[in-house]
Amino acid sequence: MVAKQSETRFKRYNLLRYAWRFRCAAIGIALLPFLLFEISLRILDIGDVNEALDPFIAINHPVSLFELNAEQTQYQTVPARKRYFQKVSFPKTKTDDTFRIFCLGGSTVQGRPFAVETSFTSWLQLQLEVADPNRKWEVVNCGGVSYASYRLLPILTEVMNYEPDLVVIYTGHNEFLEDRTYAHLRDPSRWQSISQQAVRNIRTIHLAREMWHKITGDSVSTQKVTLAAEVETILDHQAGLKSYQRDRTWQANVIEHFKFNIRKMIAICDSNRVPLYLCNPASNIRDCTPFKSVPTSGLDQATIQSIQQIKSDIPQQLQSRSVKPIRESAHRLTQLDPHNAATLYQAGLLLLDNGAGVAARDVLLRAKDEDICPLRILTVMNEFLVSVPSGQALQVIDVQEYFAERSPVQIPGDNLFLDHVHPTIRGHQLIAGYLFERMVAQAIIKPPADFAAQRSNRFRTHLESLSEVYYQQGEIRLKGLQMWSRGHAGRVDLLIEENIQQNKNTNSSEESEAP
Repeated sequence: MVAKQSETRFKRYNLLRYAWRFRCAAIGIALLPFLLFEISLRILDIGDVNEALDPFIAINHPVSLFELNAEQTQYQTVPARKRYFQKVSFPKTKTDDTFRIFCLGGSTVQGRPFAVETSFTSWLQLQLEVADPNRKWEVVNCGGVSYASYRLLPILTEVMNYEPDLVVIYTGHNEFLEDRTYAHLRDPSRWQSISQQAVRNIRTIHLAREMWHKITGDSVSTQKVTLAAEVETILDHQAGLKSYQRDRTWQANVIEHFKFNIRKMIAICDSNRVPLYLCNPASNIRDCTPFKSVPTSGLDQATIQSIQQIKSDIPQQLQSRSVKPIRESAHRLTQLDPHNAATLYQAGLLLLDNGAGVAARDVLLRAKDEDICPLRILTVMNEFLVSVPSGQALQVIDVQEYFAERSPVQIPGDNLFLDHVHPTIRGHQLIAGYLFERMVAQAIIKPPADFAAQRSNRFRTHLESLSEVYYQQGEIRLKGLQMWSRGHAGRVDLLIEENIQQNKNTNSSEESEAP
């Protein structure tokens, strides 16, 4: 009896096993055409997922950054984009001895408040020319004023057509500048996120979606916010600073959008086999007060009174030069009002001025991150960038740490910055030097024994070649940037830039008409 039951169970097991094998084989046969089609698309490089629409936002009719000149010999900046980009050009035909580098980012890459001539891109090119004058070095500046990572993606895709040997990306400060919503997004589970990412990497689905949009005239952009072709920042408007409110959900979506863009940039360079130097941006945290602060929500009256009492006691403590009470007051402020950027900044300076450098750095970073108007990259975004694994094709250039190591108590301030994020000319030289060192370490270039002396001479000659007007214009732009960042005016810096360009054009016309 037992033997018969065992035999019956064995037969049932075999039947179930054969049934599952049949089903799996049927599914495999059904999926085979799809798999073959997907493989064919990848071999033929059709339906590249790097061209997929941004799932977070859409940009209305983006225009190419470069176009051929009338002689069809040089690529140059499209005139329509010169309000945000400096005029640059490079040859259409790339010779065998040319090494071409594209540098993408915001106004820091452009060299603001000055211009390309003192940007790290120019200092990098000068170093390369000194180290190996027998090669042709082309460092192309693609820095756009107020350009965030999502606006750099189309530019990165475009420059892949221009035979780059290396791409440098410096981005992260401008992610919160434009008003955009993420209402179409949901908060997916971990497995949903993984599945969505997997679907985005399937070329067949991407190609089918694109064909459907062409047939129906529909667009996924109708489900999400569509941004103008060029940047329209919140601070461009007179009441822009008032528009910034604490919104943790929106902030989290912006951060996720940034991470998506960085991953996509890496994928674009990887798929085109172009090495990438991904920079981790630095910020002025010592000498830049927060742009907008509000008290921590939910404070009771007793806590508010305690905060006011501590702040009123600080002047007397400073006069008595009592270090311990001052430190205690600073720590107490960070505990009572932990999300008030202004309070944290004040506490950080107190700690810094009274010998608690390590604690001061942590508190000043918190002050930056709690800024209601975040014009500086958040710490969580810095941490994401340095977490990207480096390799031969991808190098993380930690400018934040590099600047910290060259600052008093490892807290960058006016020693390397002109404002909240824009480095001094010396700061730009340091970034260029860091990039050059990495290229040397990767054996891209080998400098001569007397390189340091030659570089110093070349840098000095270059600075001397710049007119006094160049520096004056930089000071004017800096004042405009400071007014804009504090919400006192609209896009003053761009209006100043247009006026400078008009004056240049007028002077050029007068010189050409002179007998």
